[in-house]
Amino acid sequence: LLGISLGVAVIFTVMSVMNGFQTEIERKMLSLIPHATVKSLSNSSDPEKLHSVLHEKPYVKSFSVFVDGEAIAIGDQDFEAIQIKAYNNDSSVIQNKISTLMSSGNANDLFIHSYNILIGKGLAETLNLQLNDKLALLTQDDDTLPFGPLPRLKEFNIVGIFESGVFELDQHLVFSSLNDARLFFQINDELTGTDIEYFDPQNASVYTRQISLESGGGFLVTDWTQENPNFFRSLELTKKIIFID
Repeated sequence: LLGISLGVAVIFTVMSVMNGFQTEIERKMLSLIPHATVKSLSNSSDPEKLHSVLHEKPYVKSFSVFVDGEAIAIGDQDFEAIQIKAYNNDSSVIQNKISTLMSSGNANDLFIHSYNILIGKGLAETLNLQLNDKLALLTQDDDTLPFGPLPRLKEFNIVGIFESGVFELDQHLVFSSLNDARLFFQINDELTGTDIEYFDPQNASVYTRQISLESGGGFLVTDWTQENPNFFRSLELTKKIIFID
């Protein structure tokens, strides 16, 4: 009886620790990433109708249009693949999320001059970068010359370093202004999509599907759990194995 009681106590303790770990990671993720993202898939999609629907929903806290793309961040002795996410200066992501995660610098300095950038603490440590340093970003154009793709190289000024506590985000996610990203990726006035914040992020998948349907379809819809499926799947599998054992 003592052995059984001890085993049950250990199981409950480990399960509580796992649940607490999952809650903490979710909190850190949601402090930076959007609750849901809607991207246009075809010309049949109507972003204006989408934004009109978002304005009407009481469970929508805010939304922000964005441009994103991939690039290579080049340091003096190393390089790192990154994702660039770009917003307007009135974006709730910048004002209400990133601003609270800054370990140095100010998030609003992103919009003072052209080609400013915010990077994560992990990327700063990997490439040995500090506030006000220059960071070279390399991408490539869609146009291919006879001798291969034409790369584009541009230096950005680091005006802020953020720390979310999630390694993957702090290492590979950087932020720029919308106008700078458009020039860098040469996409004129195009937008990649819309990021959405809900009052209750746990219901993000239900809310986002409803919004997409009411907006007329033609959108690629993802929420924060779909963006990180391996993490949540591995946690659930670990908890089941522990419970069975």
